[in-house]
Amino acid sequence: SSGINAEYGGTLTENELVFRKCSVEGVKYASSTDGTLVLEADQTPADLNDRVLKDFMIAMSLCHSVFTTEYQGVLNYEASSPDEKALVEAAAMCGVKFMFSSRNSRKIKLDGHLDRYEFLHILPFDNTRKRMSIILRDPSGKVLLLCKGAESSVLEICETGCIDVTRQHVDDYAAEGLRTLVFAMREISEEDYAKVDELMLDCLNAINDREAKEQLAFKSIEDKLCCIGATGVEDRLQDGVLETISALKEGGVKLWVLTGDAGATPPIP
Repeated sequence: SSGINAEYGGTLTENELVFRKCSVEGVKYASSTDGTLVLEADQTPADLNDRVLKDFMIAMSLCHSVFTTEYQGVLNYEASSPDEKALVEAAAMCGVKFMFSSRNSRKIKLDGHLDRYEFLHILPFDNTRKRMSIILRDPSGKVLLLCKGAESSVLEICETGCIDVTRQHVDDYAAEGLRTLVFAMREISEEDYAKVDELMLDCLNAINDREAKEQLAFKSIEDKLCCIGATGVEDRLQDGVLETISALKEGGVKLWVLTGDAGATPPIP
């Protein structure tokens, strides 16, 4: 018998991601046809002034590696990851707009005014951890760690929050063919931040075994987090994919799909 190996993202799909759903402290939300956020259960408009939901949107608008460009007065988002771009755009649609990023700060527009977050450190994504984190000082002076990544890598470092229900919602989203990310956070005391800062500087200055030292440092920093929710984005299949796959199966051709997502994600008939 014959067979075909197919790569999922960007080959079978358009690789243009669209925000569809999110789970925030156990409550499911969805993006309606006009882009507004609604409660998934009854399709009523979400309360964007709800503090819990707003904090989640702030995390979406800050925890990423997106940068902004401006042309003729229009703000645009640029990102190497289409997932990140989709999430930042979704947060902006919900009233938390990422405006600016520099070596020292990130700014978001919230309730009509600019909030400045001091940029302290970033723990970039890698294929070992399958997550990224950013450490910021918020406008009130609190030091926050925001983390996002694969369900398996983020939930295992969470001690509090909506862990079980978020895991179930991620499974639900994957079964619908959505790509998922889990978000978590923790507040860092000034005493603990001094230790974190020292660890990060040691990694930066390391000449030998920098990668190994980073992994040890990141593991100690990304610990005892609070799970705050998850997101689901759609990567649409390209035109004709389903029909082509169906024809191949009818002809007795086996198809294997290669994906880095959860096994349930590829919506293959």
